[in-house]
Order: sequence, then C-alpha cells, then structure tokens
Amino acid sequence: MAGQFFTGVAGLQFASHDALRRLSEGAPEDRVWWVNAADPASPCGLGLDALGELPRRLPGNHLVFHGHRLVVLSERRGRALDIRVGPDHPSLPDYLAFLKVLLTRAVRPAKAVVVETINGEAAAEGPYRPALAALFQTTRDAGTLRLMRRY
Repeated sequence: MAGQFFTGVAGLQFASHDALRRLSEGAPEDRVWWVNAADPASPCGLGLDALGELPRRLPGNHLVFHGHRLVVLSERRGRALDIRVGPDHPSLPDYLAFLKVLLTRAVRPAKAVVVETINGEAAAEGPYRPALAALFQTTRDAGTLRLMRRY
C-alpha cells in the first residue's frame, strides 16, 4: 500500500497490509528495543523534528527506545553515549543491553567498548560508571571507561 502513514515524513510512504495492520494496533509502550542508525528502519537522516537531533546514519551509531520514547543515543561504537534517564533508573540495564550484544554477538564480537563520554562528561568519572560496572567488566584509563564481556 502507498500513502502517508507517518506525519512529518515527507514523500510517499509504502507499507504491506500486515505492516499497516500492526502499525494501527500500536507498539507496546513497555517494550525496550534498539536499532542501528544505518538500518533501513532507523529514523536517522529523515529530519524528524519530534525525535530531536539524531546521530548520523552510520553503522557505529545506535538508538535505544522504550516504547516510542528515545532513551539512549550511541555514537562511534559506544564512544559517546547520550543517556536520557538518570543513573538509578530501573530500566537502565535494559537500555544498555545493546552494548552487551556488541561484545557477545556470534559474528565479529568487539573485544571491548571504549566509552569516552556520557552526556558530554568523561565516562570514567561520571555517575553512570557504577551501572556500567554492574553489567560489564570495566577498567578506567585517562577518563575513558573500557567495557568488556563479563564471564
């Protein structure tokens, strides 16, 4: 089918009958999901004002959503994180699960994720360090936080 299914997105839009049915049902608001910025389903590069400024459409960038709400932006394979909830938020471990996938995926897992900044501040000294240390084996080096797979 063709038409305008999303307001704010210029141009003709296409969807299968099944996709249109699922869109009209709405997405569960309690679901946490993430997408690579280069994925065709990613909103990056579409100029959607409702989501604010998004990272460039590059394979090393990721977006994490809780329902329709954008909660984490990751750029440069986790080097720069923009976390839009507090460090004590109960869903923060779920929001950071995409980093675990980078370290544990079956094909070419990363040996480490080096986080330089979180919300514009040095990651190693910031308030999110304890939450990351609970999920990963971590080391600090010159203001960065190195995340490794926990065995």
